[in-house]
Amino acid sequence: MELSKLTRRSFNKVAAFSSAVLSLGALSSGLKEAKAAPVQIKNAEQDETKIIKTNCRACIFNCGVLAHVRNGRVVKLEGNPEYPMTKGSMCAKGLSGLNALYHPNRNKYPMIRVGERGENKWKRISWDEAIDTIAKKLMETREKYGAESVFCSTGGGGNPAFRSIARFCNIFGTPNWYEPGCAQCYLPRTLAYGIMYGGPSTSIADESALEIYVPNTPMKSFVCWGTDPSYSCPAGGGRALAELRARGVKSVSIDPRFTPDAAKADVWLPIRPGTDVALMLTWINYIIEHKLYDQDFVMHWTNLPYLVNTKTKMFLRPNEIVEGGNPKDYVVWDTKTGSPKVMPYPWDDNLSPALEGTFEYKGQQYKTGFTLLKEQAAPYTIEKAAEICWLVPEKIVEAIKIFADGPSGIALGVATDQFPNSVEAAMGSVILNGLMGYVEKPGTMMQRFPSGGTAPAGSLAPRAQHCLPQEQLL
Repeated sequence: MELSKLTRRSFNKVAAFSSAVLSLGALSSGLKEAKAAPVQIKNAEQDETKIIKTNCRACIFNCGVLAHVRNGRVVKLEGNPEYPMTKGSMCAKGLSGLNALYHPNRNKYPMIRVGERGENKWKRISWDEAIDTIAKKLMETREKYGAESVFCSTGGGGNPAFRSIARFCNIFGTPNWYEPGCAQCYLPRTLAYGIMYGGPSTSIADESALEIYVPNTPMKSFVCWGTDPSYSCPAGGGRALAELRARGVKSVSIDPRFTPDAAKADVWLPIRPGTDVALMLTWINYIIEHKLYDQDFVMHWTNLPYLVNTKTKMFLRPNEIVEGGNPKDYVVWDTKTGSPKVMPYPWDDNLSPALEGTFEYKGQQYKTGFTLLKEQAAPYTIEKAAEICWLVPEKIVEAIKIFADGPSGIALGVATDQFPNSVEAAMGSVILNGLMGYVEKPGTMMQRFPSGGTAPAGSLAPRAQHCLPQEQLL
């Protein structure tokens, strides 16, 4: 048959016949090989699949994982249904852990360059040789230039050995180390929450804001401010927020992107990037102006009633008005006596502090912290925020009212960490949660829950700061 005259039907007949011949030939060959091959007895224990409970480290969320191991090799990963934060869920990144574990290009052994820099020529060496080579170079540098000439860095906070680099440097004798990613990811929030609250931040992706996982939480609303749990931790935070929405909990998403959390939110505020602090000041202004704040909590559990020296911007201390006052206490304006009084921590029922006001005492002007906060936020009206942040005024008001109808809380994400006013944004979220009294109450995000079972930070590799020479601390 000439090729030019081969029709589609005749071609299909030829292809089918050829496939059948090849298949029969392969089957015949396979049977011959099977007859010739020696009989092998399977080792039942060798082929047994064991399930190991572990955690995923594809990100910092630590999702519970069941690893199926056969003959010393992981053959399958699946979510652990016993893990309370993920309930058997895993994201695509976690499920692809097998690819990362067994990828042929993964570095599994020490390699040393054998060619010129840039030629990409390497050879494998032993761990002992690698350690000896590095140690020798370090000691030579230390001997010639001093320990502080060695500078070390490491990967982000998602690294379980995050503090090992500090431990090494302190023991080696150099104070010069840093982690470049954390300053733009999570550190501004941890610092602000630690200073202003003394507890963890409300970062869902960092296993904080654990209230969202509490069964039957009385939470009525939540705010995702610069965070997208449905993207960043879909198996844990994203799943939990989806369940809350299904129960009728309202949500606000503040994000320039139309993320899944924004798509499902009752109000989406597509904020102009970098203007978060302006919007926070607007929320503060509106909450104070419309008296939506929790006055009892603000009075008893914040520093807003304390007097501030308007000249120095420092809190008035007891030793400035009475001799022998405890410097750890603060001073309030007592409306009963019309004078400043020391407020012993945490409270004195004999006093009647003023929350708002400007007062004169011994020729010096003082204002309460609440008054200064109110004055700071006053210029940021709804209309001003709409102009700065490129938002619709009515939507801003609607979002504030959802937040104010608590219990609620603001979950702050990494977006604000990556702008110059990163710490101020974190402080703004603490203030908003504090004004509403959304602190350590059922249904709120700002709480100090016990550890979720993961090793406390620094416990695996303490920093050994006492080993750093005293002169390096100066």
